[in-house]
Amino acid sequence: MNRQGEGNRPGGLSIAAGMAILALATASFRWPVDNATVTSTFGESRWDHFHDGMDVISPDLKIFPVTSGRVVYHWNRAHFPLDRYPGMGNFKVVDHGKGLFGIYGHLDDDPSFKTAFAQGDVLGVMGNTGHSMARHLHFTLLKLKEGASLNPLTVLPPVKDERPPVHKGTYLRIGDTYVPIRGKVNYRLTRHYPLLLEIADTVSGRERLGVYKLTVELNGRKVLDAEFKEICSRKNVLTVMGKEAEDLFDEKGHYRVAGARYVEGENRLKVTAFDFAGNKMESELAFMVNLDLK
Repeated sequence: MNRQGEGNRPGGLSIAAGMAILALATASFRWPVDNATVTSTFGESRWDHFHDGMDVISPDLKIFPVTSGRVVYHWNRAHFPLDRYPGMGNFKVVDHGKGLFGIYGHLDDDPSFKTAFAQGDVLGVMGNTGHSMARHLHFTLLKLKEGASLNPLTVLPPVKDERPPVHKGTYLRIGDTYVPIRGKVNYRLTRHYPLLLEIADTVSGRERLGVYKLTVELNGRKVLDAEFKEICSRKNVLTVMGKEAEDLFDEKGHYRVAGARYVEGENRLKVTAFDFAGNKMESELAFMVNLDLK
């Protein structure tokens, strides 16, 4: 199941703009599995790094290349029985042309080998190998020349998604304590603590997914603007719009707003989030602060 919607929605994101990212790719793309359910989206928190792909499951375990391509690297324990699985388990790297490479990970053991694949060929079988808690496919799209991972939802076919993200809570982390922020409560602060936002998205109601775009305003000033379109690698550090994982997430996976600066008295918070379909969530919260800065 895809996260991309159909066309543009009032107040939503321009899907056409997202597709323009891959104007270089002329071939049509398909999903790497049939009847897919997305269990983890691009850019989600992995505590100390970003998830640079997407995870999908399907009752049909066959995996297909998203478009035709050539296997340029692979690892499979059926060929290396004395070695341990790497983190990706059995995986294949497919050159899809135009500088775009697909990584298909956590495949089942498979002694067969071929290099050229058409779009309808079976590339492998979904497995539970490597650092994996259950049978699924991890799929990453790489633009090697640019040193970036691309959100697969910018190229995969759309399906219907009408559920907007949900803002479940706002917190201050003071020491190891998460203090929920509620209206009509006065908070005494000795420093400008980061804001932590609990936001989740879903397609069917069962998944708990990350968002595509998030903006936060505090007292009329934009303090966070993140769009999970690409993840860049610079000196072995993954960044989104120049921000490292610790700048955007805390250890529990909450979105982190490090640039919060509070004022004495009433503070007004506005949070806007989009999923890839353009479904929009907007919430506002007013709370009182007593500043006792040291």
